[in-house]
Amino acid sequence: MSTLYHVCDKIEQRIIWIDCEMTGLNVEKQTLCEIAVIVTDSELNTIATGPDIVIHQPKEVLDNMEDWPRKTFLENGLMDKIISSKYSMTEAENEVVEFLKLHALPGLVQRWYPDFKHPRKVCTHRAFDDIMESIAELKNYRESIFRVKFGKDQYDAIKKFEVQHHGDFWKLIMDKTGKSDGLSILDVSDEACLFALTLAENHPTNKLTIMSSAEKPTFTFPPNVNYHKGYITRSADAIASNGPFDLIIFNEISHEVSDIDGLFKKLKPLLKDSGQIVLFSRPKNPPLPVPDVCLMLWRKLAATKEELLASANAAQLNATCFSAAVPICVDKVQWENILYSGCFPAVKNTPKCDERTIRDFCVAKSGKFEFEEKLLIVMLRK
Repeated sequence: MSTLYHVCDKIEQRIIWIDCEMTGLNVEKQTLCEIAVIVTDSELNTIATGPDIVIHQPKEVLDNMEDWPRKTFLENGLMDKIISSKYSMTEAENEVVEFLKLHALPGLVQRWYPDFKHPRKVCTHRAFDDIMESIAELKNYRESIFRVKFGKDQYDAIKKFEVQHHGDFWKLIMDKTGKSDGLSILDVSDEACLFALTLAENHPTNKLTIMSSAEKPTFTFPPNVNYHKGYITRSADAIASNGPFDLIIFNEISHEVSDIDGLFKKLKPLLKDSGQIVLFSRPKNPPLPVPDVCLMLWRKLAATKEELLASANAAQLNATCFSAAVPICVDKVQWENILYSGCFPAVKNTPKCDERTIRDFCVAKSGKFEFEEKLLIVMLRK
């Protein structure tokens, strides 16, 4: 009997085809005697040919075969191959499992990221324990590997966006700072550190420190930039020697910090007496187009103006706020790169919002993205 299974991986659109021949349909009395595996892509192009195994079965099993497979296997020659095969059921199982592992997630990770350290598994072979280990393993892959990537294309797209749409904001901020050269700047905006990088590129006398939970981007930074991987809420002391700072910038970092009071209290000692913290925040209802799967997390994470001001007060920081609404018109490719950069935490941290989700969202848009971006800008001083 022939049984066909196929499993489609949503990210890679790979299909695993498994065909089995059995001695009959009654799985309690009959058994497997042949198995073959092939992996294709969504267009049915063969990616890998797996095991094609005829499994030996003893005389007592073959004597108990159902009539249809007995007749068919005698006609097509499979019966002789079953009798002469050297493969046991266990050997066939092990070979198929090893092949499937190679084309399942851990195997793909091993091939694509050979230096990645896989989480250690205890493997008690108890159902609940094994499930919990698998969940932990997948979380590790998601956090360590399947993050949205911030590369040169994304950097260029965001930089172009900043120049086109946010130039007036930054001019206002620099006017309030009083100068644009010779600044010591800290940016804790993860991937959304474009303004600070632009300041470093355009003003070589500025000294920029970036602290981000993300891996360092692959493109080359200016020589006056120091990149530290870490969380500002846990590792502020690690960059204290780079300060004190004239300017501390973060864009939507409140989306990734549950204790905003504590964040402001950690940042305050890093400021010069005349320095300031500049915070960009967007409302709970996203003022810009993002995939629907991100909306719940966005609304959950976004801090309100009242919450930010209360946290500033708790840290004994003086706050100045102003709101802005900016008309945006951007082409689909540029917006895709901006979303893919991870500069919006709710997009970056939504597990179901992968590269394909972002691409499909942008491709489905007819014409350019046109919307009004609403921003709350909070400036904090000692």
